[in-house]
Amino acid sequence: MLVAGCHRGGGTGAGAADDQDLAAPEQHPDEHAAMAAEHAMAGMVSNEDLHMRLTPPRAPAPGDSARANEILAVMRRELAKYKDIHAAEADGFRQFIPGAAAPIQHYTKLRWALASRNGLDPARPTSLLYQREANGTLTLVGAMFTAPAQTSDAELDARLPLSVTRWHQHINWCLPPLADARRRWRETKDGQPVFGPKSPIATAEACDTVGGRFRPRLMRRVGKILGGLAFVPALLLAQNGAIRGRIADAAGAPLARAMVSAEGSGLHATSDDQGRYEIRGLSAGAYIVRVRLLGYQPRTARVVVDQAPVTQDFVLAAQPISLSPVDVTVGSRARHTAAEQLAVPVDVFTSEDMTKQGVTETGQILQSLAPSVNFPHQSVTDANDIVRPFTLRGLSPDETLVLINGWRRHQMALVNTFAYGMGAGTTGVDLNAIPSSAIDRIDVLRDGASAQYGSDAIAGVVNMVLKEGEFTPFLNTSIGRYHPDNYADDGTTANVNGGWGIGIGRGSLGLFGEFLDRQPTNRAWPDPYEDAGTGVTDSIVNGRIIVKRNAAPQPNHHWGDGLEKDVVTMANF
Repeated sequence: MLVAGCHRGGGTGAGAADDQDLAAPEQHPDEHAAMAAEHAMAGMVSNEDLHMRLTPPRAPAPGDSARANEILAVMRRELAKYKDIHAAEADGFRQFIPGAAAPIQHYTKLRWALASRNGLDPARPTSLLYQREANGTLTLVGAMFTAPAQTSDAELDARLPLSVTRWHQHINWCLPPLADARRRWRETKDGQPVFGPKSPIATAEACDTVGGRFRPRLMRRVGKILGGLAFVPALLLAQNGAIRGRIADAAGAPLARAMVSAEGSGLHATSDDQGRYEIRGLSAGAYIVRVRLLGYQPRTARVVVDQAPVTQDFVLAAQPISLSPVDVTVGSRARHTAAEQLAVPVDVFTSEDMTKQGVTETGQILQSLAPSVNFPHQSVTDANDIVRPFTLRGLSPDETLVLINGWRRHQMALVNTFAYGMGAGTTGVDLNAIPSSAIDRIDVLRDGASAQYGSDAIAGVVNMVLKEGEFTPFLNTSIGRYHPDNYADDGTTANVNGGWGIGIGRGSLGLFGEFLDRQPTNRAWPDPYEDAGTGVTDSIVNGRIIVKRNAAPQPNHHWGDGLEKDVVTMANF
C-alpha cells in the first residue's frame, strides 16, 4: 500500500545556495552525511529527539479525515503507474542516494520538488518511496512531499492535516571534518556515535570540542527541498482499520438490522442477529459513528481508528413512533367498480392533440387519435353516406357508450339497413353533431365497461369534455379539395368553427358553432357495358372514353362521398 510522506525543507543560512537545484548525491561534498540522512529518513522516526524537530500533534478537526482521504484517493489513482520502478525512472525520477543500503529507497523528481514550494499536489510528490525486497526487487510503498523551510505550521496543516501526519526537519547535526570524514564517521565515545543522527552532541560548542562541523539544519545545499522528513502513518493509506462492537437495547437484548455508518468514509454495516457489527477498510483517524434503527433513538460516538480494531458498543433507547391514523370500515365485501378505483386503459386526448390532426370533423379527429376507433367512409349505405356512426374495437356502433361531460349522449334515429361494415339493425351516435371547437378533452376507455355502465358499453366508453370557463372568442377556418391523378378534381370542403366563453356570475356560458360545406366525390369509371338499350357500347381504355357511341351519360353511377352541408351549434352552461 502507498505511504504518504511529507517534509519541510532545511535551513536558509546559505542565502542563494539554499535555492539551488537538487544535487546528485555523488556530487555532494559530504556523501556520508547524505547517507546518514537517507538512513534516518528510511527509519521514519516518529519521536522528537535532539536531531529532529517535529510539528506538534493536533487534535482532529472536522473534515480532516475527508480531506486526507481525498488526497489519498488522488495518490492511489495517479501514482499507480509508478509501481514499476522503470516507469518512474522514465518519467524523470532518480535515486536520491545511489547505492544506499537503506531498506527504503528515495527516488526524487527535481521539477516536482521545486513546484512543491507553491503547495501540495497529491499527484506530484517530491519523492517516491520504494522498499527493497529480499529478492532485490523494489516495491512502491509510499510518496513524500516537501515544503519550504519558512512554511508555518498552519500552512503545513492546510497542505496535509497535522492530525494525521507530523512534518519534521533534521536539525543540530555534528558532522566529522571533511579531511578525515570517511574514517571518523564510525568514531564512538562511551559506546555512542560521536557524529551523525545518533550522536548525543546537539550544540555548536559541543561539536567544536570534537573538531566537527555543526549543522543546525542538515544538507544546507539541498536547502529548502530535503532538509527533513515527516511521514503520514502507513495505516492512513493502508485502510485496514476497523470498528466493531455490539448493539443492544436497555435490557441488554441484541438488536438486529441496525444501520451503523462511519461519517466521511462512505462505509457502513448492519448488525446481525446477535447485534454485532463491523466496519472494515477504514483509514486511520477520527470518525463519528452513527447508529440508526427504526423504533429507537439514534446514537453517535467519536471513535479514533488506528492499526488494531477498535471496539465500540451501543445501547439504544426505545422511541415510540407516531403513525398516521388508519380508518377501518366494516361493510360489504363487494368489489368497488368506481372509475378511479379500476386499473383500466384510458386514452386522454387534449384539444392541442386535436388541432394537430389536419381534419375538422369530430369523427375523423377521433379516428386519427385512437387506433381502436374506426370511422368508415362507405358508399351506397343508405343515409350512412352522410350520417356516419363510428365503431370501437370492431364492435357494433350501439355497443359503444358516448358521454358528454359524463352524461349519456343520445343515439341517432337512423337504423342501419345495409350490413356493409355496420351491423344491420344497429344505430349509433353522430359525433359530427358535436362541434370540434367545443371539445376540450376526449377520454377513450378502450375496454368493456358493461358492469359499470350497462350493455351499451360492451366495446368501451368515449367521454367528451366540453370547454368551460371564460375565454377569448376564437374562429378557425379551413378549405381544401381532392386532386386525384385519374379523376376530375372534386370534394371541395370548407369548414368554419369557433367559440366564445362568457363569464356569468360564478359560472360560465360557452357558445360554439361550426359550418361545414363538403362537395361530393366520385371515384367511379365509365361502364364499358352501358349501351342505353342500343346494343352499342362506348370504346373505353383504362377508364377513359375513347369513342362515345351512345347517349348514356358516363359514368352513370356514383362511388364516393355525398354532398354534405352542416350548421351545428352547441351551448355549455
